[in-house]
Amino acid sequence: MKKSLFFFLFLTVTASIFGLTAQDVLDKVKDSQNNFETQKAVYSIILSDNNKTQKTRKIDIYILISSDKGEKLPISLLRVTEPKDLQNTTVLNLSKTEQYIYLPGFKQVKRVSGSSKNESFLDTDINYSDMTLLFSSTIEQEHTSSISSEDEKSYTIDIKLTAQDSDYSKMTVGVDKKDFVIKYAEFFGKKEQIVKKMEIMDYESSGEYITYKKVLITSLENKHSTLLELVSSEYGIPITKSFFNKLSMTNPVLVYR
Repeated sequence: MKKSLFFFLFLTVTASIFGLTAQDVLDKVKDSQNNFETQKAVYSIILSDNNKTQKTRKIDIYILISSDKGEKLPISLLRVTEPKDLQNTTVLNLSKTEQYIYLPGFKQVKRVSGSSKNESFLDTDINYSDMTLLFSSTIEQEHTSSISSEDEKSYTIDIKLTAQDSDYSKMTVGVDKKDFVIKYAEFFGKKEQIVKKMEIMDYESSGEYITYKKVLITSLENKHSTLLELVSSEYGIPITKSFFNKLSMTNPVLVYR
């Protein structure tokens, strides 16, 4: 009886570990990255071109994880704090399909949709469509996925993007098996060539939270790179859904609510 029970448990555990599909892995990545309720993170951004010319940015990112029928749904607000001429530029990500940008110079909130999602965010190598992958490990575009290879430490997953208005035709991501963290992502253009790379150079896994500490994004087409380095991170900040709205974007000072 004991042997039969042990064998049943062994089969169950084995199936749960080794029977993962590509989408199962991506769902686990999303769950591990969003294993909190609220967060504020501050990042410095260094932009470098082929001539080693550098520009700097600083951003605050506020994230709230809501849920719908067991699915974790990240909502985020990103605000530029430096340099002064870009200060208070704000991006609001309400869902996979609903995204807004506030430009203080024009005093205007604009919806980001369609081909606009392929545009660069303030001369960085981050497109608006990249933000959900970078900040919440969520692939917003319609896609199909498959595991192309696997070893003891990681999965390699091919992701075919089906949206016609995306600049990318597919992505390849490497996922760490221990923490279910994306270690790198390669973005392919319409001609199947790699046009951009994202590398998670350093991250912290506290057992409860996973925090990206250093991320390098490189555009192979224009030989330009964007380095994000974590300045500070705080979990459990007192914000609710009412914080994430178009009116909040236009306020010079963000107030928790």
